[in-house]
Amino acid sequence: MVENLIAHLGPEKHEENNLNASTIIQDVFEQKEFFNIICQKENLKAIADFASKPLDESTRASKTAALTVLCGIVGHHIEKAKKSGKKDDSKPENDDDDDMIVQQNSDDEKEDEQEPSSIALQAAVISEVLAEIIPDLVQVLKSTTVGDMTTTSVQDGEYVPLGQQRLWTVELVLKMIQLKKDTLNFAIAASDIPKNTIGLVKEFPWNNFLQLKVINIFTEVLELNDNVAFTKEFLESSTIAASIVDMQARAKYEMESTRIIRNGFMALVVNISNKL
Repeated sequence: MVENLIAHLGPEKHEENNLNASTIIQDVFEQKEFFNIICQKENLKAIADFASKPLDESTRASKTAALTVLCGIVGHHIEKAKKSGKKDDSKPENDDDDDMIVQQNSDDEKEDEQEPSSIALQAAVISEVLAEIIPDLVQVLKSTTVGDMTTTSVQDGEYVPLGQQRLWTVELVLKMIQLKKDTLNFAIAASDIPKNTIGLVKEFPWNNFLQLKVINIFTEVLELNDNVAFTKEFLESSTIAASIVDMQARAKYEMESTRIIRNGFMALVVNISNKL
C-alpha cells in the first residue's frame, strides 16, 4: 500500500493524484507502523527522487507534492527525537524503584536500536538519502533558469518567478540542517547550496516567504548549532559577508513613479547582520 501511495507522487500521475497522495501520506505520519515503513530506505529514495528532479523535468505538481512529503518526514522525525529526548530528561533521580525502571527502559532502548524503527537508525537512513540528492538540490536552487516570464511593479523587467519547487527546496535545506547530523551538514556546507540560496534572495528581493526561510536557516546555523567548524564553513560557502555588502549598496529602490522605498531584501540583511 505504501509503495502505491508513493507511486501516486510521480509525474505520470495527474495533479489531483499527486495532491491526494501527499495529503494522505502526511495524515498518517502519527501511526508509528506507517511512519516506520515510509522511512525505509527504498521508500525514502523514491520520494527524494521525485522531489529533486530538475526544474525542466517531471511536473511541477509531482515535485511540489514530493517535496512537501519529504519535508514532512524530516520534520516529523525531528519532533519524535525531541519528544524522546524530553522523556529521557524527565526521568527522576535517586529513586531505587525508578532506577530499576530506567535501567529496564535503557535495556529496551538498546534492543530497539537494532530495530529498523529506532530513531537513531531512522536518522541515519534519512541523512544518507538526503546527502545523495545534494547535487540535485544545488541545480534546483540556481537563480538563473528558463520558464514563463512575468512582471511586477517592483521588479525591473521580466523575470521567471521563484516557484513552489525552489521555495520548498529551501525549506528542505532548513529541515536537513535541523537534523543536526554533522556528515549531512558538512556536505551541505561543502556544496553550492548556501551560495545558491543567497543568490535566490538577491534574484527575488521581494519574496517574503523565501526570506523568512533563509532567515530561519541562518538562525539555525548561527544560534542553534554547536558545531563551530560547520558554522564557519557554511558562512564561507554562502558568501554571506560579501552578499550583505552588495545588498546594502542597493538598500533603496526607485519605483516607476520615482518614489524611493527600501529594497525588499533589507529586512533579511538587517536580521542576519545582527546575528553575525
